[in-house]
Amino acid sequence: MAERLYSVGVIAKLLNVSERRVQQMVKEKTIPKAERGKYDLIGCVQGYVKYLQDLAFGKDIVPTDIHTTRDEAASGKTDEINVMERYENYSPGESHGIPYRCLSPKGLQNVLVAGRSISTDRIVQGSTRVMPVCLCMGEAAGLGAAMAAAGRSDVSAVDTNELRNRLKGYGAYLPEP
Repeated sequence: MAERLYSVGVIAKLLNVSERRVQQMVKEKTIPKAERGKYDLIGCVQGYVKYLQDLAFGKDIVPTDIHTTRDEAASGKTDEINVMERYENYSPGESHGIPYRCLSPKGLQNVLVAGRSISTDRIVQGSTRVMPVCLCMGEAAGLGAAMAAAGRSDVSAVDTNELRNRLKGYGAYLPEP
């Protein structure tokens, strides 16, 4: 297939980033540059999607981000508390998974949620509440609901191995458990 080359402006608009950010991503080797001022459309989209997938699973850059507690805030010493160092964070290349059952609210049948509404404790919520992770949960919840509807069953009856395989088939990054 022949390369389709586009200007930095077109690539920036397509990826919904600034032209400067496109140039930064080239320097970071996130996306390829074909020739002076021109970019390969498919390479840029694939590179950007991979970048977002890595973000979504906490690779290197999504630490456990927990805000101060009410007691800490009331103490008036919040400038002395480094919440980012409160818990051990992932090392480069490490990530976490999110079980499908976390998307099903306790006490409700045939309902899936994604984002900040999932069932976690406060510490885990610090890394699952960020947007790239929410995007992945939304994709899993949507596909799980579609699979349940197609099979005329409850969302809790969805075969999670099939769900994982279908998500992978659509390009989701899911490391082996």
